[in-house]
Amino acid sequence: MEAEADIFLVFTGFNPSATASMSLAELMRWHEIALQRHEKAQEQAENAGQS
Repeated sequence: MEAEADIFLVFTGFNPSATASMSLAELMRWHEIALQRHEKAQEQAENAGQS
């Protein structure tokens, strides 16, 4: 259930009915993509603050 909760929180643009038909592997793949994008945005924000 923790992974499902994390996935739901990350997918603010996806509602439960949109993800209901996805396999766990697909959900985890999108979760990884979202985390990578978030980390990249955080890194860019930190770098912008150092300029």
